[in-house]
Amino acid sequence: MSTITVRVLSAFVLLHSSLVCTAQQLEQNYDSLPLTKPKLLQPIYVFPPPGIGKATLVHKRPRATPLPPPKQKFDGLFVPATGFSPDSSFSSNYLGTHEIQLSNPLKNWQVHVYCHGTSNRRGPGLIAKQVFDDLDWQRGAQGFLLKQSDTLGVFLTIRDPGGDKLLAYWLSYLEPRYKIPDVARGEAKHYFTPYKDYALHGKLGGKYFYVVVSGQRWVSVILFGEKPVALFRSDYNNVTTGEAKDLFSLFLLIDKSLNEAEREEVMMLSMVTWMTTKTMGRSSYP
Repeated sequence: MSTITVRVLSAFVLLHSSLVCTAQQLEQNYDSLPLTKPKLLQPIYVFPPPGIGKATLVHKRPRATPLPPPKQKFDGLFVPATGFSPDSSFSSNYLGTHEIQLSNPLKNWQVHVYCHGTSNRRGPGLIAKQVFDDLDWQRGAQGFLLKQSDTLGVFLTIRDPGGDKLLAYWLSYLEPRYKIPDVARGEAKHYFTPYKDYALHGKLGGKYFYVVVSGQRWVSVILFGEKPVALFRSDYNNVTTGEAKDLFSLFLLIDKSLNEAEREEVMMLSMVTWMTTKTMGRSSYP
């Protein structure tokens, strides 16, 4: 065996061992926040003090727009799984404008997601009037996080997190531990359809982050750099009708070592995850 091969294998073993140790420490080093929803079938979350308080999520499906994505620097972000890099031209033609409305409106976030799509008229012959927007997440998407019209951060989507060793590890960590509950059967079964796995890679303030989402389990891990700092599970966040008894418990675990500002960032990113899952999770890939 060559020296180079030995070094590569050693590096992989060290990375894997480090990740396993980190994963085993999650429940020990994390605070469990009593996150609640006053109305189970509405997108309103309440975080305990000293958190962000009440968060009302306003989500809009991306629609055709003549406005191009703003020119922003995506320094250090590179997502080979999407098929483009921040240095590539990105002429997306659809825009979703979402908002996280907080108890303190000065802290509201706007989440703008640009993606590709086509508009098709469907119906019999010349009387076809209904227009359907088909979103193409296969080509990737760009996201912008704003507060008071100022850009706080940016992110790119990763449509195949299984193609990256770090992200694939966290998917393999999440899926055996968090399973769809037994209630997901019978008439309620269609509410619990597994979604596509995906990830976000972004920059918020001066730090890089990942959000790895298991569509199979409706649970995600948030990382600052390569360090996991939170686990988040909403209820079935795409359900707009149905029985409250069919929903399962939500939770948010946050690393105890984070300061107050970082904890707020994690809470907001968990709400961003709700929005991106609601859009990307419901869209099929070619």
